[in-house]
Amino acid sequence: MSKRCNEYREKIAEILSGAVSSVDADAVQQHLLTCPDCLRFHQELLQDDQLLTEFVRSADDEVARLEGLVIDAIDSIDSMEMTAPGRAKGMWWGARLAQSRAMKFAAAAAVIVAVVIGASLLDRPGGSGVVWADMMRQVEGAQDFICRVVQSNTADPRGEIEMTQYRSQRYGLRADIFRDGRLQAAVYMKPSSNLLYTIVYRDKSYALAEMSEEQRRQMTEESNARSMVQYFKSMDFKEIGRKKIDGVTAAGIEIINPKEFEPILEQSTIRLWVDVETNWPVMIEIEGTALGGDVRIERNMHDFQWNPSLSRDDFEFEIPDDYKLLGRMEAPKNDQKSAIESLRAFADVTAGKYPSVLSYVTAMYEVEDALQKQQRDGAKLQDYFDKYSQIGDACMFYSDLLEGNMDPAYYGKDVGPTDFDKVLLRWRLEDGSYRVVYGDLRTEDVSPERLAELEQR
Repeated sequence: MSKRCNEYREKIAEILSGAVSSVDADAVQQHLLTCPDCLRFHQELLQDDQLLTEFVRSADDEVARLEGLVIDAIDSIDSMEMTAPGRAKGMWWGARLAQSRAMKFAAAAAVIVAVVIGASLLDRPGGSGVVWADMMRQVEGAQDFICRVVQSNTADPRGEIEMTQYRSQRYGLRADIFRDGRLQAAVYMKPSSNLLYTIVYRDKSYALAEMSEEQRRQMTEESNARSMVQYFKSMDFKEIGRKKIDGVTAAGIEIINPKEFEPILEQSTIRLWVDVETNWPVMIEIEGTALGGDVRIERNMHDFQWNPSLSRDDFEFEIPDDYKLLGRMEAPKNDQKSAIESLRAFADVTAGKYPSVLSYVTAMYEVEDALQKQQRDGAKLQDYFDKYSQIGDACMFYSDLLEGNMDPAYYGKDVGPTDFDKVLLRWRLEDGSYRVVYGDLRTEDVSPERLAELEQR
């Protein structure tokens, strides 16, 4: 190891503590691309830091709960009438005015030590042989990645679509889309822009999709490899054994019907497969259904390259002068007004029907089917582009109602625009009453009893 490496290692430690300039940080990143020893040193420091952070995070809730149980139990033994302990982390003993405060603190501290010891057991391998917490920490340390994607659905007779995805937290997102081995389109997004560009080479056209500031921030974060494993970390998954993938022995975990996929697919399953030797993911599988199960969609991410040497040039693009702008989609919205306008737009495109379910993929297939029928009569996609871009808003709004436990229900399969006295959509308000959207898209707030009468129709 050279003297120069020693200097870089000092800066690596400073980066983790936040005490380094952006110029020095760029210099360190360039050095890491050419020095495997310093790269290994960086990853080890990062893993240690993340290990500590993750442990504290995972233990916080349990520690807080146990603190309360211990103090309450001691109180009952003392037979003293006292105020319930505060629940602010690290501050509960300050809310206590007990004579035996020191004894209680010592007892609670003993419980915390037990939690620390017990939490360390969570990292032991499961039946698969993979230490999942170690795998997640390792991937979280990766800045960028490249992968191959194969996507198919039973409603598309043209066969599979293949993609090469480039994801970088610093430079953005790029996806090259192929069919039958030929480049058909490309998608680009830069972290500093609120626009997602789709360039269709086959038709010499392009489209723009706007994002809100929050959506852009989320897209930027998801460009980092850590977003992939953070999703699995936050969900209840089960181990599904081992299998060979391209000659590699991989262990898998599975999530069935995650809530986040409800506004997109009617049924869904996600699987993550990890190399048991290296702890790096080798495949992610997503399977789902739409149109009541008539359409099955499969998406397979594989051939991962972790921490590749990506540069700004990999994410640069130009739109040729002779390419036509197909349309510009506004940023998705999830408020009541936008949801109702979304349903109105859907009914306009489909000649008087609402989505059968508020699942985005199903709604898109139903719209595309209606447009194909209209195109045979001379209608053009461009004539409906503004309405087409609105249709996802109702799905997003319904997803928020589900996430907020607001008791929503949707009856678009059986209710149309002429059903002025039937409930199309409803959800519970804070005061216990319900907001109802009727088939003609007018709204009314009703009591639970009145809602029951309406829904009997």
